[in-house]
Amino acid sequence: MPLLFSIPSLGDPFGQSEEAVNAAIWALGGRNILEKGPVAARLGASVAPYPGTKDGIYAHHPPLPVWLAAAAQLAGGWEGWPRLLALVLAGVSLFLLFRLLRRFAPEEMALLATAVIATSPFLLSYGRLLTTPTIATPLVLILLDGALARSMGGERWGGAYLAAIPLAFLSSWDGVLGAGAVVIYVTLLEIRDAYRHGAGPAGWFRALVPALVSFASLAALLAYFSWANNDLREMVTHARMRTGADDAVPLLQWMARVLTFVGSGLGWLTTLVLVGATTSLALHRAPCGLLAAILLGAVPGVAMTAIFRNGAYSHAFWSYNLIIPAGLAVAYALTVVTRLRRGALLLVGVLMAVQAVVGFRVAGEQLGQERLLNSVGALARDYFRRYPVETVKMVSAYDFHPYVSWYLRVPTEVVWSVRDLHERLASARWAASEPVLVDTDFARDLGCRPFQAAAISDNRRWAIAPGAAVDAACSANLIHGG
Repeated sequence: MPLLFSIPSLGDPFGQSEEAVNAAIWALGGRNILEKGPVAARLGASVAPYPGTKDGIYAHHPPLPVWLAAAAQLAGGWEGWPRLLALVLAGVSLFLLFRLLRRFAPEEMALLATAVIATSPFLLSYGRLLTTPTIATPLVLILLDGALARSMGGERWGGAYLAAIPLAFLSSWDGVLGAGAVVIYVTLLEIRDAYRHGAGPAGWFRALVPALVSFASLAALLAYFSWANNDLREMVTHARMRTGADDAVPLLQWMARVLTFVGSGLGWLTTLVLVGATTSLALHRAPCGLLAAILLGAVPGVAMTAIFRNGAYSHAFWSYNLIIPAGLAVAYALTVVTRLRRGALLLVGVLMAVQAVVGFRVAGEQLGQERLLNSVGALARDYFRRYPVETVKMVSAYDFHPYVSWYLRVPTEVVWSVRDLHERLASARWAASEPVLVDTDFARDLGCRPFQAAAISDNRRWAIAPGAAVDAACSANLIHGG
């Protein structure tokens, strides 16, 4: 379903949408790996010529997304390759979710629950987003299935479980949190059994292997960040910003925003089922392992949004991993409903169909907005390839424009105020005749008058004009202290 939904826009240009800026920043690191070699590219942390956060480096996330972006470029520079790879991961996630649901529900109910997740805006909108949570999801599902096989069937962990641990740690902070929770759960089970059975040194070693692999993976990850950033201070600064350690979003405001993201992403009916089923299972006798599966599956989405509060406030897809506990909750609810009257099952079917229709509509509207937002990428690509510059100058409230550097192989320089623009021109750092890429909505908010544009994006949000023309249009605001 996510693939069919995304086919019309697979080749859309990278631009200002959340999906596209993620794809572009990872693609820059991936391209540098392929062109300069992994060491010179710092395993993809080097995103030059884009400035990054410091000296062309962008290394606040584990590196697996960059490596996958590099792999996607082996087929060429088409924008659709990373999206197709992300959709493959979405398909794998749905298959693994279905397998997990089969542990607790009949095949038909597991398939229906998987369909509910597949038609949710999270999958339809973000299934083609090659980034941290979408990469972590299949890995967390592998780990969770291994944990349930251990707790419910007494099976020992195998090679797939062990291999998924470092991959999850390298995928994202979601993966670190999710894998950490599952490994702690399995390790406690292993230690309990080793103690009960009087295990020897080999038995105790086996019990602790997943935890040791986790510690080694975390150490390797921290070493990567220290090397890529030259030290860990940049990481600490970024973590404080994302967590809101110095200036946190008010709690109730954050809760309302995140709840809206989750309800819109999963579907409000699915969200209610998730909350209701979890509460019911906690208060009553639950099927073996189901409550643990829901709680462990919820760790990446819940912990990520709770710990990195300020970041979650601005990123709707950070709770994407909640598709795991939501699928489990829906499968459980459907199994319970089948025991009721036929009318109840019919009503649930109607509600599911309605939610799917709403999900397609919500995702369709978001896709339409993304296509408009991404039109700036096509504007910058086409204009500056015809009229090359050494640096693309921009007037914008937002300084994250990696797609410009991806297309043009030049850095960007952004000003956030009329005064900064005027000072750049007055000091001759920016030539008066040099073209400037302007966010016209932002310019309007700054009090700038309309100006004659040399080129304009499809949604008329972005325009290119000589710096002197933009400065003249905004000079009245400067006189009044803007």
